[in-house]
Amino acid sequence: MQQSMNQNIKPKWNSKAVLFDSFYMTYISLSCVFHFFSAGVFFLGSKETVQRMTQEDGLLLIFIRRFAGYSLSGCLFSVGFMLVSCVIVKLSKQKDWSEPKYVFKISFISHLLCTFLGSLLFTVSFLK
Repeated sequence: MQQSMNQNIKPKWNSKAVLFDSFYMTYISLSCVFHFFSAGVFFLGSKETVQRMTQEDGLLLIFIRRFAGYSLSGCLFSVGFMLVSCVIVKLSKQKDWSEPKYVFKISFISHLLCTFLGSLLFTVSFLK
C-alpha cells in the first residue's frame, strides 16, 4: 500500500522556478563575494593611519564599525534583490508572494555572514 502511494506521487518540476533560483543565487553569490573582499581588503590609509586607529579605537571598535557599515550596504543589496523578485512575481502572474521574502532572507543572511568574515579578516590583519 505504501509503495503504491509513493509511485503515484510525482515531483513537480518547474523549470521557471529553477531558472529563477539559479538567477538569484548567482547574483547573491557574486554580491556576497564583493562584500567579503571589500570588507576584508578595502582600506584607504597608510601604516601610520592603521597604527593610530588601533591605538585610539582598539580592534573591537574597528571591527564593529566596519561590520556595521558593510552590513547596511548588504541590507540595501538584499532589498534590491527583493524588489527585483517582486517585479518578477508581479510580471509572471504567479502570485506567489513568498518568493520575495525567501530571496530577501537568503540574501540578507548571506551578506551578513560574508560581511562578518570580511570584517574579521580585516581586523585580524591588523594583528600582524
